[in-house]
Amino acid sequence: SAGIFEHLRRYAFEIGTVAVCVVVPILVSHVGRWKSATGSRDTSNVPIQGGGQHRPVRGVAQQIGTTRLRQESARLSRWNQAIHAAAVADEPQRAGELIAELRQDGLKPDVVSYNSAIHAYAKQGDMAGAEQWILEMRSQGVVPTAISYNALMDACAKATDADGAECWFKRMVTDGVVANDVSYSLVIHARA
Repeated sequence: SAGIFEHLRRYAFEIGTVAVCVVVPILVSHVGRWKSATGSRDTSNVPIQGGGQHRPVRGVAQQIGTTRLRQESARLSRWNQAIHAAAVADEPQRAGELIAELRQDGLKPDVVSYNSAIHAYAKQGDMAGAEQWILEMRSQGVVPTAISYNALMDACAKATDADGAECWFKRMVTDGVVANDVSYSLVIHARA
């Protein structure tokens, strides 16, 4: 069993978050030995062996932080997939519920989350619901993109509401969002 422990200790940094259970006791052990050998209280650069090289404690903490960010990003991606699926399934209320659940899970909705909700409501022709999501998006510090506004302009174009499409186009430009080819096409299509 000592051989397995040595193997895990040596390659802990290569196997990811599972290794945290192994790395922390090793880290404590190394820090304790280093402090007693040097009499120092500064542990920011205590060398830790892992993956065939020595790494300072600061590097270990940074790596654990990076792993946490990757895990949060993966969780947010799964939530965004579910919100998008609700939009595709013509379930705008479900998309909104999923954003609320995402927050309860300790995550912050991003531009993809909001764009899926906007799309879900706009696709149903619920312009007030779609606009509510753009307003919430802005209030939460998430900047709408051309995709956000294009969903609203598309709904207007499909409802033959050329004035509505132009209004959303003007609002997009006023809000400082750069129009793309799709934006221009939607306004032209609404007038056709």
